[in-house]
Amino acid sequence: MSTAQRTKRKASPPSAPEPSPPAAPLASDLDSRSRENKTIRLRKSFAKRLKSDAFHRSDSEGRRVTESDIIDEALELYFRTHPPA
Repeated sequence: MSTAQRTKRKASPPSAPEPSPPAAPLASDLDSRSRENKTIRLRKSFAKRLKSDAFHRSDSEGRRVTESDIIDEALELYFRTHPPA
């Protein structure tokens, strides 16, 4: 078989399995999973520390920890200790 004949024959790609529908989140998780974009300004030292801590926590915990996760945890603590007026 010549090279030209080999390049004309293309193997059909294997068919991908049908993805299963995602599980519906529990009602109690809806608020904690939904996110809204919020642009804020941070001190440079906070931004640097946030980036570093997210990296090191991801490494030590064996899962991705984002800067947003850390901010979310900090705000949860703040709002628990400072109830609305």
